Amino acid sequence: MNQGRGIAVIKNIKELRQRLGSKRNRSLWVLQKYIERPLLYHNRKFDIRVWVLVTDTVDVLFYKDGYIRTSSEFYDLSSSASQIHLTNNCLQIHGANYSKHEPGNTVSFDVFRKYLDTLYADSQTRPDLDRHIIPRMKDLIVDTIMSVRSGLLASEKARGSAFELLGYDFMIDEDLRVWLIEVNDNPYIGVPNDYIRDMLPKMLDSLFALVLDPIYPAANKVRSENRFELIYCEEGSRFSAKPVNKRRSFARGLLYPIKELVNETKKEPDESTPQSEANAVSEEKKDEQVLTLEEEAMEMVNKKDLQNLGSLLERMIQAAVKLAQVKDDSGETEDDLVKAIEGLTSSEMLSTCALDFGDKLIDFQEIVLGLENPLSTELRISTVCKRQ
Repeated sequence: MNQGRGIAVIKNIKELRQRLGSKRNRSLWVLQKYIERPLLYHNRKFDIRVWVLVTDTVDVLFYKDGYIRTSSEFYDLSSSASQIHLTNNCLQIHGANYSKHEPGNTVSFDVFRKYLDTLYADSQTRPDLDRHIIPRMKDLIVDTIMSVRSGLLASEKARGSAFELLGYDFMIDEDLRVWLIEVNDNPYIGVPNDYIRDMLPKMLDSLFALVLDPIYPAANKVRSENRFELIYCEEGSRFSAKPVNKRRSFARGLLYPIKELVNETKKEPDESTPQSEANAVSEEKKDEQVLTLEEEAMEMVNKKDLQNLGSLLERMIQAAVKLAQVKDDSGETEDDLVKAIEGLTSSEMLSTCALDFGDKLIDFQEIVLGLENPLSTELRISTVCKRQ
């Protein structure tokens, strides 16, 4: 549901079963793996909201000026408080510390750029919002639109000229990987602070210039600079004489935008950091096996060594099947293998090799989904075993 309603942070399978069991039969739910180690903004959680315009001919335009939505409370995994974990303005506005740190719990891209420069001041390789983060966001935006392209074309053809303004929400983890959280078809259009008060009319003016002026020309209207960027269109688009697709190649290894920063230790948290976060920051960032497996697999992809890559995937399927069959008394699946193959499951490598491995690749993805959501492991494991 939008505005943060209906979202719950659940710590274990027992709590998940209890919650789902209390709902009516045939209810539909979305289960998402929680990102335990996000990049923090002054020790608080945040996400990124950007606006995307989609037209009836599947033109996809990205608005260049987004904003950061921050939490009012310091990040603490030991607490399930919504004010810590959910950054929706409609939820944060009811918190006691709303606007304590930033007006309207909102930060501009320019302020966030300066924060990254400060956070990584001692790093040899500094992350850049425009080079390392936003291009990945555009990749995921194009992917989501392509996943529903046929439905969009059929729907818009029936209605004629139409458009949709979408609100995309992203998160960044401590390795600077970009994660799509959700896509809102009814994005928040409010004015929580002066920055949004200035930006919102400009965005709407640009929107109207693109979708209304071609049909109903504005008489004596001087439009502001249009900040929408065309990131995808097909032949026949009114925005470009040629097709445009700014989705980067799947084969480029885009999971980690700056691989040099994966093992780099960032600054120690300040005194305002909760103890639970201080412990998390001081821990080793990644299991050594994760990096070894991922580096091995990505090297195979770069060399187009599909035969050895296929053998690696096959071994991991077998290991996953074996692990999924061993459960403790609480019914929860061990997460060792999940950690070991986390990089592989979210890597573009799988899409690159999809045509080469066919059903075997599908098996691998299914068993991983089962492990990430142990509640469904029993159902998925039977399907996988039958195929093998």
